[in-house]
Amino acid sequence: MSVARSSFVRGHIFGIFTGANTSVLGQGAGNALLNFTALVLNFGTTLLLSRMLGADGYGAYAFAFSLALLLSVPAVLGLMPLLVREITAYRLSSSWGAVRGILRRANECVVVASVVVCTSAVIVFTVTGWPHGRFHDPSLYVLPFIPLVALTSVRQGAMQAFGRIVLGRAPETVIMPGTLLVAVIVMALLLGDRFSASWAIGATVGAGLVGLIVGAIFLRRVLPLEARRTAPVFDTRRWAQAAVPFMLFSVVSTVGAQLPTIVLGTLSDPEDVGIYSVAVRIVRVLLFLSLAVMPAVMPAIAELITLDRTDELQQLMTRSARIVFYGSLPIFLIVIVFTEPLLQLFGSDFGGGETALRILAVGQLVNLACGLPGTALLMRGNAHTMTVTFATTTLLTVVLTAALVPSFGAEGAAIATACGVMASNLILCVVLWRRTRIYAPAVALRARA
Repeated sequence: MSVARSSFVRGHIFGIFTGANTSVLGQGAGNALLNFTALVLNFGTTLLLSRMLGADGYGAYAFAFSLALLLSVPAVLGLMPLLVREITAYRLSSSWGAVRGILRRANECVVVASVVVCTSAVIVFTVTGWPHGRFHDPSLYVLPFIPLVALTSVRQGAMQAFGRIVLGRAPETVIMPGTLLVAVIVMALLLGDRFSASWAIGATVGAGLVGLIVGAIFLRRVLPLEARRTAPVFDTRRWAQAAVPFMLFSVVSTVGAQLPTIVLGTLSDPEDVGIYSVAVRIVRVLLFLSLAVMPAVMPAIAELITLDRTDELQQLMTRSARIVFYGSLPIFLIVIVFTEPLLQLFGSDFGGGETALRILAVGQLVNLACGLPGTALLMRGNAHTMTVTFATTTLLTVVLTAALVPSFGAEGAAIATACGVMASNLILCVVLWRRTRIYAPAVALRARA
């Protein structure tokens, strides 16, 4: 495929070629602005919910939300990275019928999968009574959030493939959290002491629906006229086969991220879940730049791999990693030094989470230092390798969580999470280097051959 046929790979930024109307830097800057807005809105919502619900109530809310994200994995079917890769290739070859076909088939599949997952969950929860106690009702009420997550993943994959990263993420980073914050404030004023974790879940589902509707409108405006008018072309068998490794990877990566909260809630009490969840929320501030850069870099990586431009890919990987890592260091220092004041913002119930917060922060700093090896491997079609890696580190996380939580509570869950995050990214860096001679970390340990 010639460079002339690429609509995305033109211009010069980061020492590589990027988009005609947008660039990795421009998209990254836009994502940074979106992430800052989302950070403020989500922080305000978490602050409000934690103070209104206390550690117990917020723990029940966080448990239900983590459970929904975990159950959304079989509904999402791992389609987002597949859509980024496939639609990027179709866009470069002007195969608009295939673009329309894969979008239609993807939406159909995630809707069916969501119905199956939600129905199965209702049956299991009703028959077994699990989750128990304060976790039960919020876990039932959060199930409608699953199809919203699944449909959103399809739309985000398409928007990223067309290079419209900022517009594609706006519904989830601005509209949804803004709607949720307003809804929580209104419901708190109307309900007073009756406001509970279940009402908070209801507000979250409603905000997710608003974000989904707005996102669908954005996607329709982004799709080229040819993609909307051309008859759909289906390659369902090949798409299904290609989606399997992505789905397996999505399963193990999401399980590793969400299972510590579920195990903590099963083996401990809502207070520990609340403390751990608030610590996780604070540590996510460290991912501010990473979340801004990754969606912009993903389609650029896919295109550079398609065009076999290895030198430019290395430049993109190195400079993106350094911007993210060194830009995140000041945030890391603030979190480490001001741990206690940060936790106290959420209420006196969360004062015992200082050690858990510091452990999680160290784990994420190592994660950021590793760069974006997983993104490069996914775009190269190495989802199987990533699945094996994350399955191994997820097993490590689960074993450590089960072993440490009974004795150490939230701190045990933090240790398990940090170990899993660090191990997975270090392994992926090694795998990427051995297979492609692409060096992902921000810090050079030695001269590269």
